[in-house]
Amino acid sequence: QTVRFDNTIVIMTANTKGSALGIGFGDSSVSSEAAKSFSPEFADRVDEIIFFSPLGKSELVEVAKRRLGSFTERLSEMGVEAEFSVDFADMAVEISKSKSARSVARTANRLAEEAVSELLLDEKCKKLKNVTFCIENNRGTVKIKQNMY
Repeated sequence: QTVRFDNTIVIMTANTKGSALGIGFGDSSVSSEAAKSFSPEFADRVDEIIFFSPLGKSELVEVAKRRLGSFTERLSEMGVEAEFSVDFADMAVEISKSKSARSVARTANRLAEEAVSELLLDEKCKKLKNVTFCIENNRGTVKIKQNMY
């Protein structure tokens, strides 16, 4: 089967040295610098390069909150009602090694998972119902609000 790319827009993302310049929407000098990161054959097929500014802390906190929202949904399916402390997402951003969206999301998820995994494996906590996630000493912890045995 033949695939045709007529009237098609292909969007690619890449972390190149051009984007590390912290420039918003780039001009031609920045575009030519970024194009050096690609082979000439590939760069010649790219019509336009758009540069985005790095995410700020508020955007990274929102990324963490969205990932934690997915985590609470998964726990809810298991019958556990969970909430996160007010500063959990902020701390996940601070603890993250890289200030990228993927890194922050992974860090938030890891902190939440490490906090709840031991409780879920503990026989005494099989009927765990309500918990609050916190971060203490750069580790995720769980505070049991109410336990119904």
